This record gives sequence, structure tokens and C-alpha cells, in this order.
Amino acid sequence: RDDKYAEMVVDELMPKIDAAYRTIAEASSRASVGSGRCASRSMKFGVDRPDLFGRVGAQSALTGPEAFADLLEKGADVRPLVIYMDWGTYHMRSPHEAWSLVESNRELWAALRTAGYRPAGGESPEGFGWPIWDGHIDELLAALFPLGSMSDVDSDPGSR
Repeated sequence: RDDKYAEMVVDELMPKIDAAYRTIAEASSRASVGSGRCASRSMKFGVDRPDLFGRVGAQSALTGPEAFADLLEKGADVRPLVIYMDWGTYHMRSPHEAWSLVESNRELWAALRTAGYRPAGGESPEGFGWPIWDGHIDELLAALFPLGSMSDVDSDPGSR
């Protein structure tokens, strides 16, 4: 299923976006962003398609470091990637089933740092869902596309 979704994004959605909008079709100018279940997918796009995505944003990722062993093994020197991650202290967990979204995000964050990445964002005292994701979207966008990072983009909004 993931492969079909990736194919649809790459083969159908991205060409339509590029045709309809003035985009910069380079990995350094593209981001894959997702929240919840889609956060893990957005991270995978950055790992699996370095030719298309150089920036990823993951809010409340439903995964841990084991899903990104290839990225973590290569490290930031070999596979540069701008990363933003955030999650809440009060995210979902099940002590009876021995899993915690909070712990898996903390582990992924630590593993990324150990591999040489410097993800922006982090943990905040919030729960899981739209309030945290919406509340941190400005921070996410500023981290992925800081002012001056897109110097080749025309600054005249009237020319778009």
C-alpha cells in the first residue's frame, strides 16, 4: 500500500502541482510534511526519495527509529536532510501493550541527533491531534524554510 501511495504522490500529484503552480522542482526546495499516520510517511519520502525531498516535517510520528535504520546508518554527512519533528508529552500510549508514542518519538529524535541530524521542534506539554499540529505549523514552516533559504525565489508577490 505504501508503494502505491508513493507512486500516486510522485507520478500524479507532484506533476499536477508543478504544472499548476510556480514551484522549484529541486529536492532542496521541496518538503514532505505529515501529522499522525502521515508523519511517518513524510519521513519515509525524505529517506526513500532524496532526489525529490530534502526537507521533512513529522508531527506526532507513529513510528520509532527502527523504521529509519537506513537513514540513521548513513547519517547526516552522507544523506543531508532538514528535519522538523514535534510531539506532545500527553500523546497516546498503552502501558498494557507496552507502547508509547511519546517514547517512540523521543527515541527517533535521539537517534537522529546521534546520526548527526539536528531536527528542529521537539516535545511540548500537549496532547495528540489538531491543536498541537495547527499550533506548531508556523514553527514547522520556519524550520523547514528559514528566511533567506530560498534566495532564488522571486520576492515580488505580484510576479507569481
